[in-house]
Amino acid sequence: MPSINRRTLLKGLGVGGVLYAVSQLLPIVRDVAEKRLPFLALGGKHLFTIGWEGVAYATTPDYTVDGDNDDVQVQAALDALPATGGEIVLYAGTYDFHAEVSRAIDNVTIRGGGKGTIVNRNGADPVFSAGARSGWLFLDFATDAGGITVASATNTYRRGVWINGVYTDDTALLKIFTKNITSAANAGAVTVATVTTQAAHIKSLVVQANAAQTADLGSVTVTGGTSNVVTFIDIVTGVRGNIAATHQQVAWMGAATLPATATIVITLAGSGATAVNLQVTIEYEPIVAGGSLV
Repeated sequence: MPSINRRTLLKGLGVGGVLYAVSQLLPIVRDVAEKRLPFLALGGKHLFTIGWEGVAYATTPDYTVDGDNDDVQVQAALDALPATGGEIVLYAGTYDFHAEVSRAIDNVTIRGGGKGTIVNRNGADPVFSAGARSGWLFLDFATDAGGITVASATNTYRRGVWINGVYTDDTALLKIFTKNITSAANAGAVTVATVTTQAAHIKSLVVQANAAQTADLGSVTVTGGTSNVVTFIDIVTGVRGNIAATHQQVAWMGAATLPATATIVITLAGSGATAVNLQVTIEYEPIVAGGSLV
């Protein structure tokens, strides 16, 4: 058979033939880029969809469920992702889980279709867990009170997730915590806030008088961390004269990271037991999901 060089081949195809060949290749290139072709995409298929038996979809889901023990199919989809991670998409509907779905890999996204995607278990135990992994995202679906376990994970967030009807968005990082203090002016140390299961980054703290303060109060100090090693408001700043009148306030701004279970304490020093009327406002960011003040 005579050889055909590239120039001869292109000439034989003509412009129309070349354009046709390119048009046939483009969908393949696109599908590889979007990881739709598991035998071509590096590391295997990175996205699986889960829909409902008996429902006609424009694109057939990779897995189907029937509303009973649906965790089995969702776990199978998660297990089918490559070790580098990927995405699971849950089509709208109410999923019934009998077990937690999890896998010890990083960089996994579980995505629903909004509040119409509901994942229920037993109202107590979690439906999904990110374990101690990194880079998990839970997006746009609802769960029962069991919710999602993220406390031990890093760089892991829930966004647009309704847990027992409460909207959760860990990516809205800046948070505000407030607490009214009405203890006796000579009460000594009073806990203002406790860091939950992950560290929190404290950015500012304000002590404000909600009303004129009792003459029994001498001063307040606000400290945090183990053995109160972090000072937010010292005794000079927190003297009664600075917070005696309604809306008078003293403030701290800076950067302080408190570990899980650490506390923030206000110490009231005074000559009598008349109640104070103060409000403490703390601006903070979770270091990872779960780093809240309570």
